[in-house]
Amino acid sequence: MAGSDWLNMKEMDQLKWATKHLRTKGETHEGAPISATNFDAWLSQERTKDSALLLRMKLAWTQAQRRKADKNAKKKACSFVLSEQAKQKLNKLAKQNKSSITNFLESLLSDEYEQATQQKKVAKNAAKRATDKEQQLKKKLGSVYSALQECIKELTQRTVMMGAANLSIDSLSEEQKSVSAELYTETLKKLTDKSLMSLLDEQLSRSMERAPT
Repeated sequence: MAGSDWLNMKEMDQLKWATKHLRTKGETHEGAPISATNFDAWLSQERTKDSALLLRMKLAWTQAQRRKADKNAKKKACSFVLSEQAKQKLNKLAKQNKSSITNFLESLLSDEYEQATQQKKVAKNAAKRATDKEQQLKKKLGSVYSALQECIKELTQRTVMMGAANLSIDSLSEEQKSVSAELYTETLKKLTDKSLMSLLDEQLSRSMERAPT
């Protein structure tokens, strides 16, 4: 049948769709039986009238099949407006990638989504490393604070002992003062080790950054 070769009278699903379509368009009544004979008669009548209904019906069937295929492929139709310039760029990019516009857009979206996912992962790992480093700094500062407490404790004990023995730093000889100065320099050097000072400076910078302005 010319113009109706897309209709398969043996395909019940297509026959049902065609009947429903014709009823919707007012071409047949609700109680009309579904049969190949009825359609043969209707098609013959339409061909003799050279009706455009068959063409519209074919287009509707094609669209219905496409929507069904998209649904099976878990795809959904999207409707959006692009400027003429954007459309030209999109066409050009799709051709450069030897792809259809739809496939190119899907690929572009997938790439961007993957990139965003990776960036999120990198940011999460960076935040974790920063948290771990901060915990390490706190631990080191705790150790420094404990050592300082021990120094103060020993200093106060020696002060008490000196007082009990009626001793005073004012009575130190020049030699004792020299030994004390050397001991002070040595002890201070240990406490002002480069790594320790860097640690304190970094922690101070962090505290200043977090301070409200």
